Amino acid sequence: MPIIKESSYLKRPAYYFNAWQETLAPYFLSKNNKVSYERERFELKDGDFIDLDWIRNDANALIIVSHGFEGNSQDHFIQESATYFASNSFDVLVWHYRSCSKDLNSKSRFYDYGDIHDLHEVITHAMAKGSYDQVVLLGFSMGGNFVLNYLGSEICGDSIKCGIVFSTPMDLSEASRKLSKGMNRWVERSFIKKFKRKIERKASVFPERFDLDKLKTINSLEELISTYVLSQNQGFSDISEYYSRWSSKQFLSCIKVPVLIVNAKNDPLLSKNCFPYDACEQHEFVYLETPKYGGHMGFSKKKDGKRWYVRRIEEFLIRELKL
Repeated sequence: MPIIKESSYLKRPAYYFNAWQETLAPYFLSKNNKVSYERERFELKDGDFIDLDWIRNDANALIIVSHGFEGNSQDHFIQESATYFASNSFDVLVWHYRSCSKDLNSKSRFYDYGDIHDLHEVITHAMAKGSYDQVVLLGFSMGGNFVLNYLGSEICGDSIKCGIVFSTPMDLSEASRKLSKGMNRWVERSFIKKFKRKIERKASVFPERFDLDKLKTINSLEELISTYVLSQNQGFSDISEYYSRWSSKQFLSCIKVPVLIVNAKNDPLLSKNCFPYDACEQHEFVYLETPKYGGHMGFSKKKDGKRWYVRRIEEFLIRELKL
């Protein structure tokens, strides 16, 4: 599909002077909508569980939302999206990755970038619970990787009509290196702090699986993932192989439904390989939109009283689903 060269996100609010202000301000300034989700505890085939947050309207259309790294259904952009589409004739389902809801999952393993089979189980479960003519996958940041990887995989069925992703690190290795440099270290340290707390909680249940003495010496997210995620997943010799396997840019060629990718050019967490212009320009289904501004999910400017990204999702759905 043609690259979307002129994004409707033309400029950022005047009081934001750089990409970091755009990225962080919404986290601190956005009002909590206090969305009334209905929580369902869903048991996976391997005996573990994840939590699903629903907004049900007995609708014929369903949006399944994948959150970011260490995120959850309370993230401001997820609440904004869920609230809007639930009020516009959609059912909404936000699925939490293993260990990302309030209660840690029951197995010793954490979530990882390759958990598309978990997403597949969620989709199959959701389809069985409702009469949905149209199912849409929506992903933010890490969740965008899940969506693209799933849509480009062999397990993706014909129930999914389209996908939309924002701020997606499509090259995991490069994005990881960028996260460890400069101002990005602030974000990395935040992730490390959250993840270490989870590991400590896991260690209280599985003391034989987690070395807390080693945990104290780790100061990079990449080393945390290598030590505590890859160690519980077979088939990868090192983190480079893991990143290579699950970087979503390689799944684009196999996608067979309409997809919109929105990555801001000034996103401080994305590397140059997260903007696959050549691959998308030749693709039959994938649209790539790269606004000059926006930061990492910092598309704060409002359009018709709603956040720009909410309206952009709506515009794409109207075009592709003929709503």
